Amino acid sequence: MSVATVIEAARRAAVLRVRNDVTALLGEGCSREIGTLSRVAPGPTDRTAEFDATYADCAARNAAGLPATAGLTALLIPGLFGKHYRGYMDENQQALAVLGFRTERAGIDTDGSVAGNAQVLATALAGRPDRSVVVVAHSKGGVDLMAALALFPAVAASLRAVVLLQSPLGGSPVATDLLTSPELASSANTILREVSAMAPAAVQDLTYASRSAFLDQHPLLPAGQPPILCIASASHAPLAVTALVADYIELRYGQPSDGLVCPGDAVLPGAPAVSLQGLDHASSVIHVPGHLVSRYRPGLLTETAVRLALTL
Repeated sequence: MSVATVIEAARRAAVLRVRNDVTALLGEGCSREIGTLSRVAPGPTDRTAEFDATYADCAARNAAGLPATAGLTALLIPGLFGKHYRGYMDENQQALAVLGFRTERAGIDTDGSVAGNAQVLATALAGRPDRSVVVVAHSKGGVDLMAALALFPAVAASLRAVVLLQSPLGGSPVATDLLTSPELASSANTILREVSAMAPAAVQDLTYASRSAFLDQHPLLPAGQPPILCIASASHAPLAVTALVADYIELRYGQPSDGLVCPGDAVLPGAPAVSLQGLDHASSVIHVPGHLVSRYRPGLLTETAVRLALTL
């Protein structure tokens, strides 16, 4: 047995002991709800190998030409609190512009509710030419988009393809614990006020209870939907912005995550899906110099995802 194996076994044993202590202190929390969406049949179709190969080609500038992008609009839908972060989705948008898309940012309130943002998106997409819009939605932005498609089915006709990037489609343990754990509730409300001065309704919409209630009323992939590519990820990078939260999720629930969303909550049953290791929730949309946090870059990530989505 190698030294590395022994060290890893010792680390896992220590994590398990801490997890048992945390569970004894805080209870089981949402442990039974994490990944519920991934257990719905049929399972997602794994396209990770294809994504990795395309990403390498894009990084080396060897990627084949895209289908004609003239007349296509790339609509970027930001996630929760997106308007507060400097540089958020800038590199993602620039990459799409270089590919020849006309680019737009969705005019949603990133601190707002799913229902309110779904209405805004439906209005923004109404009347567009058929199959003229490619969507890249990050985090809660993907939840907002799927709500728009469920509540206003006619808007699907305008969509050529959709990329859902780290979207908590089934819910988020962070949102759930912040708003439902008595031990964390007072701190959660303080954090939300300090970060965004928002009503907590937007976070409430991402709890497992809220997502389950919505999905019970609306099919996940109703007929007539555009091709949808789901990208899920996990990261243990100690320098990631979400590192401490990822550690909390692992310690309390024994689950990998990107720091906010667990992979099993970010994929639609039956949809093409990509699972990436070493990508935290922030590095997909905010450029971090060097490779200490993530080997993926927002621009290349977006280019690769859109290329794959257009082939679905």
